Amino acid sequence: MMDFIRNWLVGLVVTGILVSVARVLTPQGTVRRVVQLGGGLVLLIMVVRPLLVGSFENLSPVQNDYRNATESYQKKAEQAGESVMKKLIEDKTSAYIENEAQARGLSIQARVEAKKNGEGAQPLPDRVRIVTGTAPDRADKDALAAWMERTLGIPESQQRWEVGGE
Repeated sequence: MMDFIRNWLVGLVVTGILVSVARVLTPQGTVRRVVQLGGGLVLLIMVVRPLLVGSFENLSPVQNDYRNATESYQKKAEQAGESVMKKLIEDKTSAYIENEAQARGLSIQARVEAKKNGEGAQPLPDRVRIVTGTAPDRADKDALAAWMERTLGIPESQQRWEVGGE
C-alpha cells in the first residue's frame, strides 16, 4: 500500500514538473492558455486517477487479509453461539425432564446431550442420562420414557437409566 501511494505521488510530482516546463516553454497568448488548461486537466486526472480507474490493486492484499480475518472471527462467533445454544438446550431440556419426573412423583437428575443433525441445523436433544436415588417403579419409568420419546424425540434406546450414580 505504501508503494502504491509513493508511486502515485512520484507520478503526480513528475507530471507537475512536466506541465510547468511545458508552460514556461510556450509563448504568451492563446497557446500558453491551452497548455495551461491541458496541463491542469492532466494534473487533475493524475490526482483522481486511482478513483476513476479503481486501480487499488495494491489494496487487494489488505482487503484479502481483512476479509479473511473477518470470516475467521465470524466463524469463531458462530461456533461460540452454537456452543452456547447447545448448552442452553441441554440445560433447559434436563430441567424440563426433571420437572416432569417430579410431577410424576419421581426424584431424578437428568443430563441431556444435544446434537446437530446437519449443517446449519439447531442442536436437538439426542440422548439422556437419568440418575435416580432408588430404582423407580417399572410403570413410572416406562411412562416417563414414553413421554421423553413422544415429547422430546429422545428414543428409549438413547435413554440411560442409572440407580445411584454421581
